Amino acid sequence: MGPQEVKLQKLRQIYQALLRLLQKKELIEITVAELCRTAQVSRTYYYRNFHSLQEVILKYKSWEMSAYLRRAHHAEEMSFNELMTVYFQLQKKEATSVTMLANAGLTETLVTTFETVYAYLIEQGKIEKMRLKNNYTTIFMAGAVVAVELRWIQTGMKETPQQMGHILAALFHINN
Repeated sequence: MGPQEVKLQKLRQIYQALLRLLQKKELIEITVAELCRTAQVSRTYYYRNFHSLQEVILKYKSWEMSAYLRRAHHAEEMSFNELMTVYFQLQKKEATSVTMLANAGLTETLVTTFETVYAYLIEQGKIEKMRLKNNYTTIFMAGAVVAVELRWIQTGMKETPQQMGHILAALFHINN
C-alpha cells in the first residue's frame, strides 16, 4: 500500500471511529485519546494532521465529496445543476452520517465542507462561477444548500437527486 493509500485509510479510520463515538456520546465528551484508541491510530498522527475533532470531519467529508465528484463527472466543467445532482446523489448515500453530524450540532462543519469544496471546484475551473462575486456568495450558497439537504433528508428524500439539482438551480436563478 502506497503512502497516499495509507493516509486515506487512516483518515477513514479516524472519521468512522468518530461517528461510532458520536452514536454514544456528545462531541464535547469525546477525548483525543479515546478517538485514537477507537480508530487504532496514534495520537501523534492525530496531532500532526488535525487541530480539532471538527477538522477530522471537514477533511474526510471534503475528500469524500471531491472523490465522488471526480468519479461521477469527468467533464472539464460541470453546470451548477449537475453539481447539485451529483452532490445530492452522494448525500443520499450518506444520509445517516449527515443526520448524525447535524444531530451532534455539527451543521456548521457540513456548511464549511461544502463551501471549501465548492470554492476549490471554482478555482480549478471544474464548475462555472456564479454571477455574484463577493466574499459572501459561497458561504450563503453553502448554508442554503446544506439547509435544503437536511430538510430533504428529514422529509424522506422524496425528490430524486436530479430533481434536487433542478430545484437548487432554480432557487439560485441559474439557467443550465
